[in-house]
Amino acid sequence: MNVLLAATSSESFSGAAKCLVELAKGLRHKGHQVVVILPSHGDVENLLKQENIDYRVIKQHQAWYVDIDNKNTNKYQRIKQIANRRAVNTIKKFIRNKHIDIVHENASTAYVAALAAEECRIPVVWHLREFLEEDLGITFFDPKYSEKIMNRATIAVAISEAVKDKWMQCVQIPIRVIHDGLPIDNYYIKRKFEAHERLNILIYGRIVPQKGQLFFFRAMAKYVKLYGNEKIHCNWAGMIEDKSYYDSIIAFQREKGMEEYCNYLGSVSDMKSVLRDTDIVAVCSEMEGFGRVTVESMLSGTIVIGADTGATKELIKEGENGYLYKHHDVDSFVDKLHNILINQKNALQVAKRGQTSAREEYSMDHEINRITRIYKELIGE
Repeated sequence: MNVLLAATSSESFSGAAKCLVELAKGLRHKGHQVVVILPSHGDVENLLKQENIDYRVIKQHQAWYVDIDNKNTNKYQRIKQIANRRAVNTIKKFIRNKHIDIVHENASTAYVAALAAEECRIPVVWHLREFLEEDLGITFFDPKYSEKIMNRATIAVAISEAVKDKWMQCVQIPIRVIHDGLPIDNYYIKRKFEAHERLNILIYGRIVPQKGQLFFFRAMAKYVKLYGNEKIHCNWAGMIEDKSYYDSIIAFQREKGMEEYCNYLGSVSDMKSVLRDTDIVAVCSEMEGFGRVTVESMLSGTIVIGADTGATKELIKEGENGYLYKHHDVDSFVDKLHNILINQKNALQVAKRGQTSAREEYSMDHEINRITRIYKELIGE
């Protein structure tokens, strides 16, 4: 079948963009004809070119959401929606010329391709990858309009039960939960699971308040105050998306004298190489829709400690494949970390089980097969 995948962003640093490229590759491998629509030029084009995935850039304006803390920053949204009418018409022509069978909207943060498909009366699959307010700090510019467009879709795919629960409050279409799949070989590391005298702990992801890096360093400062830094070294990595937040982290580290045992790695393209030298990964996000970092880290064989919130508590089963601490509770994090360090042998077995289960549960084949079944249902195959 002919599938149009609609990207909601043209930047490659987000988990949604990585998932889009991997989904396109997987669908093509199953014999489907796939083309990606991008809303603008951006570095995700490089990823698509590397994989020889067909794509088109059809200019779209961000007219769907606003920042929850400063709604006035997007006061021209209505004008942008009118301007997007041109993009809708262009995509409609593209759908007809390419005989597209299904349009798959990659996230809930854009709408133009879905609207074009609805007007062409072909099925729309809407991927729900985020909560919006809780994880991205954004909300719909016009909730009634957005919900109306989303409720015209044929079906939605939520990447976790937590995301499904959120969206069931405002959309009435069927929602199926399909966890994201990952390219296993990109993250799987064959480990000996041996104890070490000093452990490397890592937090990585976009540097924004929602990812909880400042909480992590507050917890690490308290850990070092209680137990010293002889047995732990901190690394952090990720694109600096919020410069003021990054600056506040640096200021905190200096205030606490953390430079000696904390190292910023920058924006890393090859996470496998970093994870190879990592023993523990901390997931301190406010609310993860899925938690790609969690699964990547499990696949690599690291010990994972995450907040008991959002989808993180779906992926991590306490003491079975990782560890959970109480959200926003520095003492809880410190206690978990200390217990890991003094019970390394047990923690390594937990990490080993986590790696095995992640390899079985989060493969691309598993995701692609389930999505393909949905496609076939929608077009009657």
